[in-house]
Amino acid sequence: MTTPKKTTKRTTRKTTKASKAPVKVAKTKVTKAKATKARAPHARRVAKKAPQSRYARVLQRARYLPVVKSIVKPSKKASKTTKSRKVQKGAKGVKTAKNAPKTVKKGFFRPRNVALIGLLFIIVGIAGAAPTLYYTVLKRGSVNAQPFSTHVANSGQAVPVRVPITGNPVSISLPSVWINDLSIIPGYYDAKTDEWTLTLDKAQFATITKQPNDVSGLTFVYGHYRPEVFAYLHHIQPGAEATVLTDNGLRFTYVFKTTFAVPPTDTSVFNYQGPPILTVQTCSGQWFQNRQMYQFDFVKVEKV
Repeated sequence: MTTPKKTTKRTTRKTTKASKAPVKVAKTKVTKAKATKARAPHARRVAKKAPQSRYARVLQRARYLPVVKSIVKPSKKASKTTKSRKVQKGAKGVKTAKNAPKTVKKGFFRPRNVALIGLLFIIVGIAGAAPTLYYTVLKRGSVNAQPFSTHVANSGQAVPVRVPITGNPVSISLPSVWINDLSIIPGYYDAKTDEWTLTLDKAQFATITKQPNDVSGLTFVYGHYRPEVFAYLHHIQPGAEATVLTDNGLRFTYVFKTTFAVPPTDTSVFNYQGPPILTVQTCSGQWFQNRQMYQFDFVKVEKV
């Protein structure tokens, strides 16, 4: 009876040893899991909150948590919390949340837009002052306008009774001011609109005045103050010649006498009676509000 009892004790000891072994293995597994948690708890927390890519999940499963922490992009909420934690209150050299500079809201009145608006006003001011500087400083053309009758009076000379030599003007030349063979077309007055016909690159002959002739009357030619037309007419000097060609092959020669300005409403120029003269008209004044008249006296006519 004694022998079986001993055998039972030995077997129980063996079983207890065998049962203790798996318990130790389980303890080691638990400690490893705790160690992984203790290594990078913040990284795991961020990984749970922030969305992860497929590649990051694979690395997390392989327990490369430091690598996962650098790859995973935190969400907006997580980034705000981390930024708020980094701000240290009361630390020297570190800007606190209270002392941090306020962000300027984006709007229309930003420094760049204000500078552009100021530059625009400067450009507009220079453009507005350009005509004033042109006429006051350079003194080109008359600024004060007076009626035509105060400058040119009807002469009391008797007009010779004979058939005039005349023709329809087709071009005008003033070599001293760089105007050569400028085309002349008929110009008409519209009583309804109170306007004259105008072109940008040609001169007009007022059909209500007389054609170039050697007897009497006013020949009136007008045009824009443009480089293509009469922009350089203010350079003319007394004694300069002007020639007008007609459609019937005649050349009328005139000599420059004087210049003056009249208001746009003055129509006394068309009442002139006297020896043959040529009047060339363009705009003048600070805002081109006047009509500058250039008067030429008749010299001769010849066949071309």
